[in-house]
Amino acid sequence: MKKLAYIALILFSIMLSASILNSCKVQNQLYSEKQLESENFKTKEWCILKDGTVVAELESVEWELYKGKFYREISVTVIDPNMLITTNLIKMMSYMHYEYPDSKIEINNDNFIK
Repeated sequence: MKKLAYIALILFSIMLSASILNSCKVQNQLYSEKQLESENFKTKEWCILKDGTVVAELESVEWELYKGKFYREISVTVIDPNMLITTNLIKMMSYMHYEYPDSKIEINNDNFIK
């Protein structure tokens, strides 16, 4: 009887771990430029607009020198909390990647952490 309870506990632990790991899965693929056409993203000065509304701001641009190569990092701060939904966030990151293909893009939610 103890063996059966032990096996049940192990199976439950495995199923719980798999469920947790699966729920943390993030899409690891950019949307194509064609897929983004209907999203209506635009960049105007230091703002990122979606459908004409500001959803994020370019917070800073940093230049890094690493192993003899220069890298540009663009930090984006989200203004619209709807952009923090994973699919929207990846769409915005994809858009920024196509706008600045040689830059590292960083998106933060500093406005929502107090």
